[in-house]
Amino acid sequence: MLIRERGIYMPACSNTCSKKNFVLIRTRGDQRKPKNNLFNRWLNRRWTDGVITTAEVLYRNYLEQFNLEEERLVNIPLGIDVDYFSSIKKDFELKRNLGISENELVVGILGRRSPVKGHRYFIQAAFEVSKSFQQVKFLIAGEDAQVKSYRLKELVKGMGILDKFIFLGRTEDPRKIISLMDIGVIASVNSETVCRVALEYMALEKPVVGTEINGIPEVIKEGINGFVVKPKDSRGMGQTILELLKDKDKREMFGKAARILVEKDFSLESFACRTEGFYFKFF
Repeated sequence: MLIRERGIYMPACSNTCSKKNFVLIRTRGDQRKPKNNLFNRWLNRRWTDGVITTAEVLYRNYLEQFNLEEERLVNIPLGIDVDYFSSIKKDFELKRNLGISENELVVGILGRRSPVKGHRYFIQAAFEVSKSFQQVKFLIAGEDAQVKSYRLKELVKGMGILDKFIFLGRTEDPRKIISLMDIGVIASVNSETVCRVALEYMALEKPVVGTEINGIPEVIKEGINGFVVKPKDSRGMGQTILELLKDKDKREMFGKAARILVEKDFSLESFACRTEGFYFKFF
């Protein structure tokens, strides 16, 4: 008989489980902590040779939950194609078509419309910014999920800042949308053990404002390529965005630092090399 645990089928009988003749390496990117039950303890302590996590919070969870030796654990964050996501010029025709004037800055959020992505907090932060900074447009791009566009538009309209917002659906080429941004935002309240959009912002030389959730602080280095704020803290997010809007030199400095960081630590080559190196430890 086989037992299925997160897509892996393992023998259930004690005779066949006493030994194995293969190497098992697991990759964990789930935001939920691994369950510390009998099966998971057996799976991870007895049958698993190594575990790759995608965020430090998951790495610590495995150390604490299963008391695994550190040589059996490694944290390897996502890599990104730095050549594909290389700096591109702003599409000024697209910018004009979207109703953004030349002297307006753009603050954007890119991702599916789901509660976990924190769109409502981004909108509330935009309201705070709009009180004292007028030359700005806020861009929300991504497909509808549990949250519908019309609901967000109602929220924006109720705040009296509908003219400050641009809503776009799913885009096949996120580079074009990100190229319009002067600041990229991640307002998530959960998830983000793999935060691809942060790396996309950074590769395209955008300063990033993100929440202190799971893997986000691992890619946004405070005061170097962006700022990290508390989740659901709309006022704090708004103040941080405002600081960057008012400081062109800081935006440019953060953007350049972001690109350097991606090339150094988050390229596909680095991701593949570290993953391969961990696998070969067990052969």
